[in-house]
Amino acid sequence: MDRTHARATFRLWLRSRRAPYRRPDTAWFVPAIDDEQRIPVGNRLVVLKTEDGGDSFTVIHAGLPESSWDLVLRHALDVCNEGKMLAFGSTTGNLFISEDSGDSWTPIHTSLPPIYRIEIV
Repeated sequence: MDRTHARATFRLWLRSRRAPYRRPDTAWFVPAIDDEQRIPVGNRLVVLKTEDGGDSFTVIHAGLPESSWDLVLRHALDVCNEGKMLAFGSTTGNLFISEDSGDSWTPIHTSLPPIYRIEIV
């Protein structure tokens, strides 16, 4: 994904969903190759984080599997109000949590049914 496309995608996402935390230029994504190839890029599960409205992204993989077929759907990643705790689930039934704003991840469960939505309450 080139920078122009990533920025436009981020702005569209931001308009479609009010960020519940107080950093409106910050967002997290779990990328797939594209809509037709819904697998992780390079078969590696990573989280992309932007803190500048999509101008740049940090690739985060700490605590995530080296090789993966996990697909994370749009509503299967949630952020708590402060932006410190995040959680996401995959269509292969893996559930991950981060308690440091997405800088590292811990697997919570690895054999759930497909996860289509996460909500931190």
